[in-house]
Amino acid sequence: MAAAPMSEATMRDMHQKPSDEITSIFDTSDYIGYMARIEPPVDDTCVWFLGVPEYVRWLESQSSSLLWISGDTGCGKTTLATFLIESINQHPSLYGTDYQTTYFFFDWSSEDQVDGTTLLFALIHQLLQADRELALVAKKYLGKNRELNLDNLCDIFAAIVSAPERKHKRLVCVVDALDDCETTSMTKAISYLSSLTSDSNNSDRDVGWFKLAVTGHRSQHLDRVFPDHPAYHQVHLTDHSEPIKQGVEKFIRARCTQVQQLTRCPDYWRDAIEEELIKRSDNTFLWVDLVLELFHTNTSVTLQSFMSILRSTPDKLDGLYNSILERSETRDKLLRILSIIAASQRPLTLDEIDIALAVRPDDSFIRQVQHRCRPDIAKFLHALCGPFIRIKNNKTVSFMHKTATQFLLRSADVPGSPVGNGMYRYKGCLDVIEVNKCLAEICAVYLTLDGAVNDASSSDRRAGINVTDCGDEGFDNEDCPTVEENSGPTCRKSGKGAGLFDYAAKYWGTHYRLGHASSSASTGSCGNNTIVNKAIALCNTSTCTFHDWFQLYWNTISTIPKYPDKLTPLMIASHMGLLDLVRELLADGKGQNKQSNHLQVADSEGWTALHWAAWNGHGIKNDETIALLLQHHHDRSKDSIYNKPHDNDCHCNESIEDQQSLPAGSSTCVLDIKDNKGWTPLHWAAADDQTGVVRLLLEASATVDVFDDRSMTALTVAYEHGFVGLVEVLLEYGADVNVPYCEP
Repeated sequence: MAAAPMSEATMRDMHQKPSDEITSIFDTSDYIGYMARIEPPVDDTCVWFLGVPEYVRWLESQSSSLLWISGDTGCGKTTLATFLIESINQHPSLYGTDYQTTYFFFDWSSEDQVDGTTLLFALIHQLLQADRELALVAKKYLGKNRELNLDNLCDIFAAIVSAPERKHKRLVCVVDALDDCETTSMTKAISYLSSLTSDSNNSDRDVGWFKLAVTGHRSQHLDRVFPDHPAYHQVHLTDHSEPIKQGVEKFIRARCTQVQQLTRCPDYWRDAIEEELIKRSDNTFLWVDLVLELFHTNTSVTLQSFMSILRSTPDKLDGLYNSILERSETRDKLLRILSIIAASQRPLTLDEIDIALAVRPDDSFIRQVQHRCRPDIAKFLHALCGPFIRIKNNKTVSFMHKTATQFLLRSADVPGSPVGNGMYRYKGCLDVIEVNKCLAEICAVYLTLDGAVNDASSSDRRAGINVTDCGDEGFDNEDCPTVEENSGPTCRKSGKGAGLFDYAAKYWGTHYRLGHASSSASTGSCGNNTIVNKAIALCNTSTCTFHDWFQLYWNTISTIPKYPDKLTPLMIASHMGLLDLVRELLADGKGQNKQSNHLQVADSEGWTALHWAAWNGHGIKNDETIALLLQHHHDRSKDSIYNKPHDNDCHCNESIEDQQSLPAGSSTCVLDIKDNKGWTPLHWAAADDQTGVVRLLLEASATVDVFDDRSMTALTVAYEHGFVGLVEVLLEYGADVNVPYCEP
């Protein structure tokens, strides 16, 4: 019997399924839900912008162009961005044409909306959603082991927008709040997108009609991001104070009407509040919103008392922030909460902040922390902090605005003064170093608690790891200096209340480093060496504690599921930039520790401590750690590491005792040891664009032209990644330009 022909719907489903799978790869953020949660503008508050000459020229010109909209804090840039997206979709010159509008909103308080990589993921996802045929274009760039970093995503975006089969020949892209994005990736992503709007840069790619609009707080850095070409349009919202003032007045009237509906206050209350707010608003939507929230959250106040509060509230945001915090009756608890939120590397969940507040330096068991947790942490936070914090979706906690963080923190070079001095009591009340020490201590104490390992971490454990908890007291256990793969007992299981484990595992090292913690320095909240001792324990690679936290951390910095075996504490401390621990380990000459802390010791991937320090997987420039390791190498070899730029002779005058402790066959210079793919530390530094590290290695006489398994040198690696400045440095130190470049 002949097979029945497939229906058109079946054939379409078979074709769409692979496309859907490819498209889903780029669905990494809730950009649709985020825009949906932004309150639409009050009627007639943004319409004025449609008549601004620069905007009209940008949108209606027949060529690609860039629009840069800048404005002060709280002037309504995000609301304006949402309005423009809706307006562009209804613009007469675009209606009925083959165009598409894409968008993205950066948000400092959302973990998945703070870097340029996420921006490109979202834009590509929108393009593929609108045109499924383009998924096959993206597929060409999705190799089996190819990591989708920012460079790859830029290539994919360019391939899609220049694809001949693209349905929508006109593309509009609106990107909001550039200053909420991590600076390095934002600069790279936006510079790339803006380059597509310049005809002079598009001779080799036809991206069609491409309009890019970006918003943000004006700064010298952002002004330098955009190229200087004729298709560049700029609108400073500060130059349009009158329409913004009118918009703020309409916003005040609309919000006061909402408050009246909720509180059922009489008309004369509403009118009096409107009049006072309009007089005091200073053209700032954010200030009005915060003041009205004070009224909305306390419906028991009378008109007289609220007007008294309103008239005493400072006009500027700094004064308003201070006024809100002054209402708290428990200053010590308030400062601890503010410290934790201000230092956090991502928004903490309610459970995480509850546990963080409950941790004490001398805790040993998770149940001690659990007993201090509060039944309603959200209510507790609101009682102490009021509208100074936001609890998003009843889940994550952040400050009301990023300027609140700037208000609280003072940098390390600003002299500290106790709370209560100065114009505003709480302005600059938190030292950026001390808040990081505080959170580093909380994380480190928590990770070493008995029972703190979470179930997710336990389930991810590699099968057959022979790790016994040899104690978390330091590096002196000579029977188990490294983690080995073997059969044997597994790590301890977890209990409940492990809500902080994920955050602590991924960020304790960052807080330790930012806090400049050292064995001779204060450790913030407890004023002793708690954080140092805990850090030593956490870097002890022979323990279950190490495996439990490091596997989670590893998952954030590598796409390879398993971290290497035969790790040493020196490798971990070097990679994370924990300078005081590196010093202690290098100075430790006890038994097997002397061997495991040697610079020539390698893990199962062939990485030494120098490889680990040069690899920028955690996003820091590790110049200081590299310099410390190289200084140790210099001291041990009895020769200076500071050679002439073109002197690449290697000096490895290790003592006879040291040579006897090294692995067999380890005669290669420390600086030129290759890993399993043939990469030296110089290769890794070149791949991560770490110019400072490259200079340090070459000054220490690292060989500039070492070939890896693909015959690639550091120069060809830098060239492959497009790091022009790094290429110039390598050429300065004698790199051979005639080395053949091998296509990847």
